[in-house]
Amino acid sequence: MGFGYEKRPEYERWLTSLTFGMTGKNRNENVTQIFPLDWSLNNVTLSPEFEQELEDEPNDLIKNQYTDNLITAFRYTYIYNTQDIRKIQNFFYFKGNAEAAVIY
Repeated sequence: MGFGYEKRPEYERWLTSLTFGMTGKNRNENVTQIFPLDWSLNNVTLSPEFEQELEDEPNDLIKNQYTDNLITAFRYTYIYNTQDIRKIQNFFYFKGNAEAAVIY
C-alpha cells in the first residue's frame, strides 16, 4: 500500500496504490511472482491558470498526465538464477516480466 501527495503552484495531486501478490520458489533456481491485484488511483486538482494552459496544449500525452484516473493491472514475473553464492563460478540469470493494465 502506498500514498503520495504533490503540491505545486500549478496543481495538487493525490496518489494512492494498493498491491497484493505472492512469491513462490519451486526449486532453488526458479522464482515466480504473481500480483493479481495492482491498483493505482490518481486524483488531480488544477489551478485555473494551469487548466487553461492544458486546454491550449495540442499534445494529448501531456494533457493526460494531469487527469484523474484509476489503473488496474496484473503482473507476472519469472526469475531463473543458477548462482550459488558459496562458489565463485559463472552463472546464468534471467528475469522476465509481463504486465497487463487498464486505465479508467
